[in-house]
Amino acid sequence: SNADDVRETKKGKKDDELSLTTRDLSLRSLTDYPTALEKIIKDIPSEELAGVLIISDGRNNGAAGIEPIGRRLGLQGVPVSGVVIGGSRTPRDVAIAEVVAPESIFLGDRVRLRATVRVTGAKGSKINLMMSGAAGVSNSVYGASAGDGEVVLDKALIDVLSDDFTHEVRLTHEPKAHGLRTYTLRTETLEGELFASNNTWKVDVAISDDRTNVLLVDDRPRWEFRYLRNLFFGRDKSVHLQYYLVRPDEVAGVLREKPHPPASASRKFGDAEAGGLPTSRDEWRKFGMIVIGDVDAETLTPEVLADIRHCVSERGSLLVVVAGRRHMPHSFDDEYLTELLPIRYGQRSSSAAAVTRFRSRLVLTGAGGGHPVMQQSASYSENSAIWSEMQPISWRFPVADIKPGAEILAYAAPTDDATVEESVVDVASAVLQIEAESGRRARNALIVAQDYGRGKVLMLNFDQTWRLRHKAGDTLHHKLWGQIMRWGVGEKLRAGTETLRLGTDKLIYTPRETPRVLARVTQSNLVGVADARLDVVVTRDEKEVARVTPVYREGSHGMYEVALPVFTELGRYELELTRKDSGQDAKVSTAFMVVTARRSVELADVTSTRKDLKLLARLTEGKVVGPARAGDLWDAFGEGGNVVKERHERTLWDRPWVLMLLTGMLTAEWLLRKRGGLT
Repeated sequence: SNADDVRETKKGKKDDELSLTTRDLSLRSLTDYPTALEKIIKDIPSEELAGVLIISDGRNNGAAGIEPIGRRLGLQGVPVSGVVIGGSRTPRDVAIAEVVAPESIFLGDRVRLRATVRVTGAKGSKINLMMSGAAGVSNSVYGASAGDGEVVLDKALIDVLSDDFTHEVRLTHEPKAHGLRTYTLRTETLEGELFASNNTWKVDVAISDDRTNVLLVDDRPRWEFRYLRNLFFGRDKSVHLQYYLVRPDEVAGVLREKPHPPASASRKFGDAEAGGLPTSRDEWRKFGMIVIGDVDAETLTPEVLADIRHCVSERGSLLVVVAGRRHMPHSFDDEYLTELLPIRYGQRSSSAAAVTRFRSRLVLTGAGGGHPVMQQSASYSENSAIWSEMQPISWRFPVADIKPGAEILAYAAPTDDATVEESVVDVASAVLQIEAESGRRARNALIVAQDYGRGKVLMLNFDQTWRLRHKAGDTLHHKLWGQIMRWGVGEKLRAGTETLRLGTDKLIYTPRETPRVLARVTQSNLVGVADARLDVVVTRDEKEVARVTPVYREGSHGMYEVALPVFTELGRYELELTRKDSGQDAKVSTAFMVVTARRSVELADVTSTRKDLKLLARLTEGKVVGPARAGDLWDAFGEGGNVVKERHERTLWDRPWVLMLLTGMLTAEWLLRKRGGLT
């Protein structure tokens, strides 16, 4: 039937609005193969899973790659087959295919958006792309109105050079005040264009002033120091960095600059190089994260180490210790450092004897695979693949033992180490194997984490996290250190004051996701508060939709959290946090968004493709066909049966009926022997 003839119902709503809920629209807004396949592996035992059939246009819009999950299914012997539906002809259309934008920036930085525009069937056209925002965001750059009370903030003109044309455009804007800002990207509509809904893309960005004070100390400018300094100083605007090199490089014949002042979090943002360590315990307390490199005992005196221990245990700071070949930690026997570190080690007189030199690969432990520090991807398969592909490291600091309560997140294994399956004969043998494996991992530990007082300590027994940059730029390296900071210091919270801050774990949610409210409460001396009374009210269109009480996160630096209900109505939700135990009600507020999908990409390309499905099929020995040959897939899942042998051991000696049976048998034997005269 003609769709135009079935537009209205007796309730006055369109048929598509009645048949599809907001959650349904969210599910249909993108195709995420990795997430769907991960759920299948999680929910269905491998011995019960004969195969997976995907009926799709073949376009994967998920954030994770499909190769890791494909290899995992292939190893389990689970074939993935596909039926490709949809046409291959490109219509006349202009689409904003993707927008890459930060969820939050810091006041004084610029919002940088990277938009990918795809134009089909319109060779020779000129397309305007405009970035607009509310008139109150700032004065218009172009003095032009974009409609709906918005002004144009940046724009670009795109020359379409072919009938299947893709172009990347970069747009920027510098906000003048903090808060939640919405930017709209819009292209003009072509005559005869098939879809108009893909010409607009809205982006929400939080502008915050919640920076973390970081102190970076090292003896010489080794590679690890150089990359960390550049990361914290140049790339990550959320960090107020102070760095101190004990022995910086010098150029012969060139006079050194005027000495820099000691490290202090009170220095102007951008003045990062320091000429010495903080001069007092109060100055040390201002740093939320302290990174100590290969520094000697003359620099880290017992007095300095006492200040660092106080910052970690009392103030709740994060201490990261990066081992070195010269001094750290083998040249120290100071009680403060040995108490702080999550490892045990032996002091050695020579630096050459303090390291183990062999090429090794980093392997995640079970705890490390789920630890927030090591999460490079939300997909378990992709995360494991990323770490396994890290370039081999050339040395490590040998560990004697791991302290109780510490967690090994990763350990070193030889690059040619092959996994050998050994049969377990009995429980005793299994226990011995587990103990031997645990001891091996402890001696070869690379990354070890531990809570210490109110703070946390992370020990890196190597200095080559920069190897994550191989063929990936600074993306993975930046993410690792960002997660280290979030784990130890706490999440960045975009609204509030120095002692009371509020935020959510994300800025944008879909109707399938559960928003999580985060709050941080500290005293004026930066010590976290563990017994604050907090109340959070959520409103939409000035109507209260939820009221919750955040709960203190045990072992954290004044962090509180609570999950909100799932919201299915799209739009902006306001949050107001009230602290009720500080003598007078202290309040802060922020907002978050609920949208159909974070990536509105389904209409960016409406043609079908076999590329991703063929890759899954090749990795898992499946098949990919068109609708006409769907019957060929009947045999793709095997015979549908398999014999699995399981061995079960049951202890019978402690059962009463077994005792009675044995007693009866012995009594019967005695009676028979007596009757026969054999006794």
